[in-house]
Amino acid sequence: MKILHITNSIKGGAGIAAYRLYKAQSQNNLNVALLSLNCSFDFNGLEYSNSFFKYKKASLLKKIKKKIWPSNLDKLSAEYSNLSKIIEAEITTLPYCNFNILEHPLVKEADIINLHWIDGIIDSDSFFLNIEKPILWTLHDMNPFMGIFHYRNDEIRNSPNTLIFNNKILNHKALIYKDTSIAAIVSPSKWLLDEVKKSKRFLNASFNTIYNTIPIEPFKFMDKEEIRFDLGLATGKIIFLFVSQNTLVFRKGFDRIINLVKDMKGEKECQFLAIGKPPENKIKGITYLGEINNKNQLANFYCAADAFLLPSREDNLPNTMLESLMCGTPVIASDLGGMKEHIINGFNGYLVSEDSSFKEVVTRFIQNKTIFNSVEISNYASKIFSEEKVALAYTKIYSEL
Repeated sequence: MKILHITNSIKGGAGIAAYRLYKAQSQNNLNVALLSLNCSFDFNGLEYSNSFFKYKKASLLKKIKKKIWPSNLDKLSAEYSNLSKIIEAEITTLPYCNFNILEHPLVKEADIINLHWIDGIIDSDSFFLNIEKPILWTLHDMNPFMGIFHYRNDEIRNSPNTLIFNNKILNHKALIYKDTSIAAIVSPSKWLLDEVKKSKRFLNASFNTIYNTIPIEPFKFMDKEEIRFDLGLATGKIIFLFVSQNTLVFRKGFDRIINLVKDMKGEKECQFLAIGKPPENKIKGITYLGEINNKNQLANFYCAADAFLLPSREDNLPNTMLESLMCGTPVIASDLGGMKEHIINGFNGYLVSEDSSFKEVVTRFIQNKTIFNSVEISNYASKIFSEEKVALAYTKIYSEL
C-alpha cells in the first residue's frame, strides 16, 4: 500500500504539519512519499526531482488563442485579479493551477492520495474529475469547503464585495466534489470537523479527528534557567512568548499582544518576546526576535518562556501550541478552535473566554505560575501528539480505503 502526501509546500503551518506526518509515517513502517512544489520524496525516502513543476513558456499560438478566445478559467482569473485589489484577507485562492498532477510519476505509482493544502499544486477540475484512486484529505483550514477564503471571518468581512464571485467558486467546487473518490476527511481538531460537517460537503466520505503530530526532538523539556543563560535572557523576569510566521496576520491576534503590553506597562517583572516577521511600527515593551527557522533555537525560546501566548481569532490546531506544550511551557490561548480541546485550565495553561481579557488571564497566570509542572505538561503532549499514535490512526483509515 503506497501512500502519497500532496501539499503545496513543506513550509508554513500546513506544510510543516504535512511533512511531520510524512516523517512519522515513514518511521512507523508505512510506504509513503511526499509531493510538494519546493521539496519532494519518493517511496524509497529519497529526495525527488521537482523538474515536473518547472515553468513552461506558452507558445505564441497559445498566447494568441488565449487573447482571442479566453477560456472560463481565464475569465475567472481576470475577475479574481480585479477583486484581489479590494479584498482584505489573510489569503484567498482559486482552485486552479497550470499543472496536471495526474501525469506526475509519484501520483501514478501511489495507491492512496493524502491531500493537504493544495493551492497552486492541484488543478481541481482536471484532478478531482479524473482521479480514480481513493483520496484522504487532511484539512488544515476551511478552504476545501469554502469558496476563495480560508477562514470564516475573512469571508464575512469581505462579503459585500465578493459574495457573487465567492458563491460562484463555492458552487463550482461542490459540483467537482460531488462524484469524486474523496473517501475520508481528517481534521486535526473537532472544531474544524464540525465545520466541514455543517458545510454538507464530502457527504460520501468518512469523517475523522486525528491530531497533528510533532517530533520529540528538538521540542522537549529543558532546564529553563540554563536555556535563559545561554540565550542571554533575564533569569528573574516572567517571560511571555508569541510565535507566528507573520505578526501582521490579523487572525493570529498580535494586536491583542500589543494592547496587553500597553495595559501592563507597569509590570516591570514581565518581558514579552515576539518571533516572526515584525510589524513596521514596533512598540516599546516587546523584544522582536524576527523570523527563526532553526528548530533547535526555536525550541530553546519555548523552554525559556514561562508561558506561550496564543491570541488567535480563528485557528485549527496550531503547530506553535504543540511545540510549546512539548517543551513543557504552558499556553494562554483564546477559548476557541483546536486550542480549547487541549488547554486545561490550571494544568497546561489558561483559556481566555470572550467574557475575559488577556490581561486578566495573564495576571492570573502571574499569580499562580508555580502551580504548572513543566515535566507533566511535556509528558502529556508527548502522549497525545505521539508520532506512533498518529501514524497508527492514519494506517487504520488507509486500510479501510
